[in-house]
Amino acid sequence: MAYYVCNKCGFRSIKWYGKCPECGEWDTFEEVREEADAPRKKRLKATRLKPKKTQDKIMTGFAAIDELLGGFLKGAVYLFYGEPGVGKTTLLLDIAVRVSRTPTYSNQALIKTLFISSEESEDRIAQKLERINGEVEFVFASDVEEVFSLISDYDFVVLDSLPALLKPSISREFADVINSLVALVRKENKVLVITDHITKAGQSAGPKFLEHIVDVVVSMSWYTYRRVVVKALKNRFAPLEAKVLEWQEGKLVEGSVDFGRGIYTVDEKLNVLKVDVRAGYGVVTNMVDLRLATYFLKVVKRYKNVKGGVFFAHPYTLQDSGGLLSLFAAALVGDRLKERVVFLGNVTPAGEILPSPDEVVRLEFAHSLGFKVASCLGEADFVVKKVGDLIDMV
Repeated sequence: MAYYVCNKCGFRSIKWYGKCPECGEWDTFEEVREEADAPRKKRLKATRLKPKKTQDKIMTGFAAIDELLGGFLKGAVYLFYGEPGVGKTTLLLDIAVRVSRTPTYSNQALIKTLFISSEESEDRIAQKLERINGEVEFVFASDVEEVFSLISDYDFVVLDSLPALLKPSISREFADVINSLVALVRKENKVLVITDHITKAGQSAGPKFLEHIVDVVVSMSWYTYRRVVVKALKNRFAPLEAKVLEWQEGKLVEGSVDFGRGIYTVDEKLNVLKVDVRAGYGVVTNMVDLRLATYFLKVVKRYKNVKGGVFFAHPYTLQDSGGLLSLFAAALVGDRLKERVVFLGNVTPAGEILPSPDEVVRLEFAHSLGFKVASCLGEADFVVKKVGDLIDMV
C-alpha cells in the first residue's frame, strides 16, 4: 500500500497534493510504500487480572500537596496549569527540592530529581531557589529529544513548560510527543510533572486529549490577593480536593480562606461562587446565566419581596442551572443562615430539584473545603439537608 507524507508537517494522505492542505507548503509530498508481505501481528491473548496493592507513593512533606494528590505515584504523569504569575514554577520547584531530599523505599538512596526549564534561565531559577532555601539538579532544554534522554536517568522529573519546549506547529506533532513521553514514563516507572499555559477562558491551552492521557490534572488560580486555590480536577489515585496556598516571603505555603457564612454553589469547573440577595436585588458573584434570570425573578417574587432585577458581578456563564438553586436559597432562607452552605441541584420549571451534572464530585469538593451541603442527593454523610423541591427551603 502506498501513501504520501508532507516532509514539512507530517500530514498524510492516500493521494498526492501539490500544496499541502495542512501547512500550505508546495511540492513537499513524498511517496511511502508499505511492504505487501509484512508479517502478520500476533493475536492478542487476554489474561486474568488479580487485585494488586497500590505501590508506595512519593510523599513530599508539603502537607497540603500530599493531601491534595495523595502523593506522587511512579509511572504517572501529572499536569499543572494556571494563570501567569500564580506560582506554578515556584510550587513545583519547592516540590522538586523536597522530593530530592526523600529516600527511596528500596535502598534508602535519595530520589534522583531533575527540574527541566524551557522558559526561565538558570539564573532566574537560582533566585527562586534562594527563597525556597534548597537545591535541585537543573537543566535548560529547548529540544524535546534532549528531554527524552534525560528522563531515563532520573526518578522524578519536572518539565516547565510543555508549550515552551514543543512550540508545536500542528496539534498532530504535539500529540505524538505527548504520547511518546507518557509511554516512556510508564515503561520506565518514572514520575513526570509538566506545566501548561491557559487560554483566556481559563482552560489548559494544550489539546483536550492532554487532560485525558495524563493521570492527574491540577489547576491553580487566584482566590484573593496573595492566596491561591489549587484544585485537583482529575485524579486517578485519590478523591478530588482543593487546597488554599498563600504567598509568604516569596514562596507558597499552606493557607486558609474564611468564606464566611452564607449561600454558595460550585460550578462545573469547581469554582466556588457566593450568592446573595440584598437591597431588593439578586446578587450573583462571578456567575451569570441570562436564560434563567427572568425565571428566577418570577419564582422568587412569590416568596420574598424582590422588586428589582438581578445584578451580576463578574459575568461568568454556567452550562447548567446548578447555581439557580443557590439563587432561590439566598432569596428564601439566606437571611436566616448561621453557617456557610453550598446548595447544589437543577431547578425544573415545576420547582422540582434534580441532580446537576457531576453533582457527587461537586459535593465532595465542597465538603473538602469545609462547607455544609444541601442537595437532592441525601445519601452522603455530609449532606445536612436533602431538598426535593423549592417548598423544602421555605
